[in-house]
Amino acid sequence: MIKKLLYIIGGLILFIVLAVFILLTNLSTIGPHVVKKVTGGEVAVNKFDYRFDSGKIALKLSDLTIKGNLKGTVKSLDVFVNLTSRPFLKSTTLADFDLTFADLKGKTSFVPPPAELLEIKRGFITYNKQKIFIDELKIENLKSGKPFLFNLKAQNDSFFKNISASGEGLYKGKSSELKGNVHIVGLDLARLSNKLKGVATIQGPFTLAKQSLAFEGPLEMSGFEVQDRTLKRPLIIRRYTGNAKVTYANDVADIKIENINFLNTTFLLNLTVEKNHLASLDLSSGFIDVKEVKNFIALEDLARDSGKLWDAIKKGKVKIAKLHHEKKKPINADLELKDMGFIYKDMYFSEVGGLLTIDSSKVLISKSRGTFKTSHFSEATGFVSLAKDKQVKVKGNYSVNLRDFPYMLDVGKVQFKHGTTHGVMELQGDKTSGYRISGTGKVDNADVTWQKISASARGSYRFTNDEIIFDPLILRKADTDMVIRGKWSKKSMGIFMKGNLDVDQIKQVVTLPFPAKGVTFLDVEIRNDGTSFSLNGDVVMDNISFTIPRFIKKDAGIRSAAHITASMKEKQINIEHLSYNLDILRINGKGIISPERIMNLDIDMNVQAIERLAPLFFFENHTPKGDLDLNIAFRGLTWPLQKIPHMRGFVRVNNGFLKLPWFDKPLKEINLNAEFKEDTYEILIKKMVCGQTTVGNSKLRIEGQEHPRFSLSVAMDAFDFTDFKGDSEFTLRSIQQDSFMAKIAGDFTVQAETITLPNMSGEQLRVSGNFHDRKPSVDRLTANVFGGYADVNGMIDLSRNIPAINVQGKILSMTSAHLLKALGAKTSTIEGDGAVTGNLLFKGEKKTDFIESLQGNASMYSRNGTIRKWNLLAKVLSLLNLYDLFRGKVRFTEEGLQYTKMGASFKVNKGLFTTDNFVLDSPSMLITGKGGINANNQEIDGTITISPLVTIDKTINKIPILRNIVRDRDRGFLYASYDVKGNVEDPDVRLNYINTIGGRTIDTLKNVLTLPVELFERKQ
Repeated sequence: MIKKLLYIIGGLILFIVLAVFILLTNLSTIGPHVVKKVTGGEVAVNKFDYRFDSGKIALKLSDLTIKGNLKGTVKSLDVFVNLTSRPFLKSTTLADFDLTFADLKGKTSFVPPPAELLEIKRGFITYNKQKIFIDELKIENLKSGKPFLFNLKAQNDSFFKNISASGEGLYKGKSSELKGNVHIVGLDLARLSNKLKGVATIQGPFTLAKQSLAFEGPLEMSGFEVQDRTLKRPLIIRRYTGNAKVTYANDVADIKIENINFLNTTFLLNLTVEKNHLASLDLSSGFIDVKEVKNFIALEDLARDSGKLWDAIKKGKVKIAKLHHEKKKPINADLELKDMGFIYKDMYFSEVGGLLTIDSSKVLISKSRGTFKTSHFSEATGFVSLAKDKQVKVKGNYSVNLRDFPYMLDVGKVQFKHGTTHGVMELQGDKTSGYRISGTGKVDNADVTWQKISASARGSYRFTNDEIIFDPLILRKADTDMVIRGKWSKKSMGIFMKGNLDVDQIKQVVTLPFPAKGVTFLDVEIRNDGTSFSLNGDVVMDNISFTIPRFIKKDAGIRSAAHITASMKEKQINIEHLSYNLDILRINGKGIISPERIMNLDIDMNVQAIERLAPLFFFENHTPKGDLDLNIAFRGLTWPLQKIPHMRGFVRVNNGFLKLPWFDKPLKEINLNAEFKEDTYEILIKKMVCGQTTVGNSKLRIEGQEHPRFSLSVAMDAFDFTDFKGDSEFTLRSIQQDSFMAKIAGDFTVQAETITLPNMSGEQLRVSGNFHDRKPSVDRLTANVFGGYADVNGMIDLSRNIPAINVQGKILSMTSAHLLKALGAKTSTIEGDGAVTGNLLFKGEKKTDFIESLQGNASMYSRNGTIRKWNLLAKVLSLLNLYDLFRGKVRFTEEGLQYTKMGASFKVNKGLFTTDNFVLDSPSMLITGKGGINANNQEIDGTITISPLVTIDKTINKIPILRNIVRDRDRGFLYASYDVKGNVEDPDVRLNYINTIGGRTIDTLKNVLTLPVELFERKQ
């Protein structure tokens, strides 16, 4: 606008000079032609005055009217010419005018004559619809090619409010030059570009040369606003005071503004406006809070697809060293980052800094650094392509505190107490081929823990993407000294491990079932390519010592080693070779386990003279010995077992020895032959001893696979239950319908010459039975027990959710003493010939379940016996001094109480035995009773009556206290009732009442219980 203003003023000066020239020459013929050429029309002068004296001419024109390209009115035009001296034109003054310029093109080519003074005052000039009021324009010493002075004051309501300029110039036509100072107030920046807003005041020197205007000086702005596609929202500066530099040429304005205080820092802004449009923008600044940058800058336009990256930046500062934007061209920028904090995959990086150079195709990275917790990254350099291929190549250094590792990578149960790893890593690749991270590093003074196993680690490694290569990694802790070489990744692994492993380290992970110590040597190769896994190596345990209490003790120095070669692919396990040796004991095996857990295995073992291993074993009073030869091939073995597998091979044991963990006593003197022929197995036992139990010629034969049938016969010289009693409580389990045992059926016989059970012993045990439908049945069990003969049968139903047992039978010709001992009686001693019958049903898994569910019926009988000790009877007789009644007749504590019959029948429900017909018939007295005995808690609750078989008069004479109790003293017998409650062994007894009873009633009570004679006759 300033340049245009100068052009307009120049044209006005030209008009004044031409007008004076026309008037002086009075060229009537060419004057109109010249005026028409200049103005594009005509000039009419309303009033004309002049004065001529001594070669000096003074002209005064008033009320001029101009038509054409230059049109308007001029109130006055004064011209002074001195023809006696050069320049002839001394002064020209134009005042009070209103002129409009239509077009200046081609109208400034006239060279005005020299003049000492040109002056314009108080007039309006309109050009391109913009009206300027000129307060004053003064030009002194205007000569072509010579310096002249000027002074301008003007006003405008559109571009600016007012302008004042002064300085000097050199008129050379189109090459004319001006320089001086200018002061513009109220400059409307929106007139420069529709991207700008605000009002400015500028003051300072300017130059106009070669059709180019330049200004540099102080600048004040208010309400400054810039809009651009790189900005999310307009950049607004409320007020600015600083310096500005402006150049204008060929309709292009360059504006440079320095020291803009904005967002707590200083900015430098360069704008280029071309034909009222913002053509380019250059910006630089000090450090800005990144939050403000994200609020103002459209970061996606700075770097395509960078939105997620900027969202991850949470704090920090950015310095814009350079930001250049041209219309329809990519943005170029140089940025410096400082104190940045950003999140990547839930990891927060702090103190991030570096230099970024952004151009149309890539982002250059240099001197980058950062911190994650206590780990550091530095000197990262490279580039990231902004093209479609998204090529990346960045390389830098790292120093990682291993305690930070679990926050970077999933390390499972690995923990790092201290240590560092450092090295160089590089990220490179593109969108098409993928990205690859690689590098090298070292581990120093690391303390690593896995599953409570801790060790120090050091060594070198290389890594690419998700693969790390140890070359090597050394682990040390106590006596552990392990070297690891190979590679590991999420999808594959190939590791070689060689060195010593301290057993104490293993104990940190696995609870060993027995005490052990020492060092084992490993030489193992482990491979996994994502589709298959293989293990090949040796474990040498010569220096390991361990103890399995009551079984084996191995000292350090005894040879012991294992070797395995195995692989797994598609869930199928192939054991190519498996061997284990302990001194002379060696086991070999191989086989395949399918994904369905179907096993085809070959196992062989041969040990001659196990007694050579005797120092390894320590059993009280037992020395392991014997020979073992085993060679078996399994085909189709499943677990859990669903059918009998195909088996071929044999097992031979000669005078062998075996310790089973669930039995306290070992099996010894084993002579066994087993033959396996596909689906037929036959096992023969010639002899086997366990404690006091001796097994003789016994045989087990099994035929079939899907539904196998067995035949078992066991012959024992002696059987002692305590030889096989374990530490845990016996539990009876049901057989599930879909289990292998549900498919088995067969027959069995068991015989033992002598048997020893808790609280009883016997002879001639004979058992025969069968097993089918998950129900073992005993067709008949006979034995000589309790001094008599037992004949029992029954069944165990294991097909129910809760096992159920049914037993029925009888014991004949038994002695009462044996029965009471079997029942656990401690305070009773009774002799006599007895019998027991019963039919009982109970269910459950444990002994307590059996007792609680017990139901059925039972009877107990005894005859012609003697009671030598019975707490209950002793308490009853002592209540009313009944001992005195029998004094001299019954010596109870010496010879006992003789009886002719005793017994009761019981109904059983939930472990409660109830009776209403207990009878004890003695020559001295009659005892009857009813009530119940609870087998769960061994408690009795009942009533008994006692009738001494002595007439009432004699009884009263013997026991005077009865005179006050018995009312009816007719002839008869005494009848006493008692309540009995409490523990069976020692109950509480209380007297209910005493009365008399007749002899006939006594006979009736005696016959309440009749002894079945057939029970006392042994059935042959």
